[in-house]
Amino acid sequence: MAKEITTEIFFEAMRLVASLDIKNDVKNLVREQSEGEKKDQFTFGYELIMQVFEKAVQKKAENQIYSFLSKVLEKPENEIREQNFVDLIDEIIAVADLEAWKNLFTKVAGLIITK
Repeated sequence: MAKEITTEIFFEAMRLVASLDIKNDVKNLVREQSEGEKKDQFTFGYELIMQVFEKAVQKKAENQIYSFLSKVLEKPENEIREQNFVDLIDEIIAVADLEAWKNLFTKVAGLIITK
């Protein structure tokens, strides 16, 4: 069952993103998209995900990710840490309203790009 994007979850997600120090990476991607040759949605999204992934796999981000997932999945961090990774991804997909997140970030990106 998908979870609603509450303000609390949104701010937790933004704190996680901020801790990953990807602001300039995202800003550059958005600038390239608005000024240069337009990338299709898949390519833009893939590049964004890969930049987030590169930062997320750094050891310093690991505990923050466990903390965030603990709140979203409503389970202890140590269970997430020890969980089978494929099962974890399936669980994230099951509770994430991917369309709502996509719509949210599309709206935010639209505000950034038009300015």
